[in-house]
Amino acid sequence: MSKYVNQIRSRNFSLKVLLFILATLFLGNTAIAAIIKVPNDHPSIQSAINAAKSGDVIWVKEGTYTENITFKEENVTVVGSWNSDFSGRDWNNSPSIIDGGGNGSVVIGVHKTTLDGFTIRNGNAQFGGGIFVEEAAMNIWNCRIENNSAQKGGGGIYIKTIPSASPFPRIDNNTISSNQVTAGSGGGIYLESGAMAIKNNTIENNSATRGGGGISIMSAPSLPYTDIENNTISSNETGGKGGGISIRESDRGIRITNNVIARNEAHSGGGISLRDTPLFRIEDNEIHNNKADKSGVRRSGGGILIIRGSRNAEVIKNRITGNIAADRGAGIFLQGGTFIGRNFIQDNITTGEPSGGGGLWLTTPDGVTAPKLVNNFIAGNKAKGFGGGGIYIEEGTDHHIINNTIAHNEAPVQKGGGMYVAFNASCVIKNTILWDNGDNLHLVAPAESYVTYNDIEDGPGAGAGNISEDPLFNSDGLHITKGSPCIDAGHSGGAPSVDYDGDGRDSKPDIGADEFVPGPWSCPVVRAAEASYLESHIDAIRDFRDEHLVTNSSGRSFVELYYQFSPSIVTHLDKHEHLRTLTRWGLTPVVYSIEYPRTALAIGLVLIFLITSLSYTRIRRNIDKRS
Repeated sequence: MSKYVNQIRSRNFSLKVLLFILATLFLGNTAIAAIIKVPNDHPSIQSAINAAKSGDVIWVKEGTYTENITFKEENVTVVGSWNSDFSGRDWNNSPSIIDGGGNGSVVIGVHKTTLDGFTIRNGNAQFGGGIFVEEAAMNIWNCRIENNSAQKGGGGIYIKTIPSASPFPRIDNNTISSNQVTAGSGGGIYLESGAMAIKNNTIENNSATRGGGGISIMSAPSLPYTDIENNTISSNETGGKGGGISIRESDRGIRITNNVIARNEAHSGGGISLRDTPLFRIEDNEIHNNKADKSGVRRSGGGILIIRGSRNAEVIKNRITGNIAADRGAGIFLQGGTFIGRNFIQDNITTGEPSGGGGLWLTTPDGVTAPKLVNNFIAGNKAKGFGGGGIYIEEGTDHHIINNTIAHNEAPVQKGGGMYVAFNASCVIKNTILWDNGDNLHLVAPAESYVTYNDIEDGPGAGAGNISEDPLFNSDGLHITKGSPCIDAGHSGGAPSVDYDGDGRDSKPDIGADEFVPGPWSCPVVRAAEASYLESHIDAIRDFRDEHLVTNSSGRSFVELYYQFSPSIVTHLDKHEHLRTLTRWGLTPVVYSIEYPRTALAIGLVLIFLITSLSYTRIRRNIDKRS
């Protein structure tokens, strides 16, 4: 018995020793990390940094600090915009301002450090007027970086050579504005030889002489990707390439997603310029009202300029509208192979004399893979001089134009309002609508092109399966309606599995970017919403279907069942207007719950609380009556 007790005591003692060691380590580490307050503990930010150890956090009170700061230790975080008693922060209305006084970079960062919640202004340096980081990974969060200048690169931020084994650094939720580079690139941000995330920023009114008015990236590595996501990049300019974004000589690993890229201006590549970058993805962006019209020649790519692209690169699901190029490719200028799919390319204009390719200008030098265009709406674009209101193909073989809708474009001076295929070019045009473009398709002999299974106004050509019949567009002028001759008139060979909207295609695909299906355009929801205040919200319902229902088995089953009974329900709705009205009333809370989920949740919780309170009150009254 005593032996058993001794074993228990021994184990308890060992456990206590282990707990003591763990507690010592934990408390020891906690003791090492300190919070240093400025100006309470140190009068300046730099003196606090000089005193900080690895792991320390520096809190900086609101106010203006005229100094240039240099981080010393790794793993130090400097947090600004605290109020007077350090109980809260407001970097928008009560910032901590670091004013460099025009004397070098305002902030010089080191590895694994974070700068959070400051206004950085009045820096002036060769590189990195606002923030300079070299051979280090630094996080920059919640800052305003404004009115800084650099001579050679990075007016706002300059980052060079991020170590490959670094934690993935982020430039997140900043406003980077009114910075300039006088003899180099990257008015807002310059990044070279490193990968990082640039997310949720406003990058505006920056300028650079040579390229990348907003952002300039050079030599990004293959992995991990450099992500440019969810930013507003607007009103930046450069005399070179890439008014909004310039990317050069990056082997691979660039993703540009879900940004608004607008009103930027450059010689070429008003919105985005990519050069010698074989692997990239440009997806779900709004690219509008950019210009490629600075002084010079061959001013190309109002929205996007791609030089020496690759079949491994993608431009997908973007809205590219209202861009201008003085010479070529107002929407997109593309040299070399890239997949262009499910884009909305509209109202882009080339303005010079001569100029061409209002929507797209494609050119493929010998020995280079040609691009592939699939499921695009190319509409309302305009080209002067060379022609090609929708598309101009300058040179190269094996361009594939598959299941596109090219409509309402114009080339008032030359031919090829829809498409112009030049002397040294050839292509495959298949399952494509060319309608209401004036001269819809102009093929310059002896270009050897294969034109089959298309709907081409004023003459389908000799290819198999071509027709020349009104495609019966709906009110948007692009989607086809019930009874369209394009339905089931395409060829399955090489056809994509889905259409522009993500609707599936079967073994008899439709001609054009849109696959007519009863669901999206003739279902009860759409029929009830037509010509009412809900019509503009149909896309939100469809997005909810695509993102939350068809992505799981139970949701797909519901959608399939819904579409199975849709025709009979639609017929009933057409006969009884009061049922359409009732359906609209029922749809209204559903639509607003989809578009404003947080508000809907809050209202739901309030209703639950009220119902619960009323129920409880009623139950109490009944109990009181009985007693």
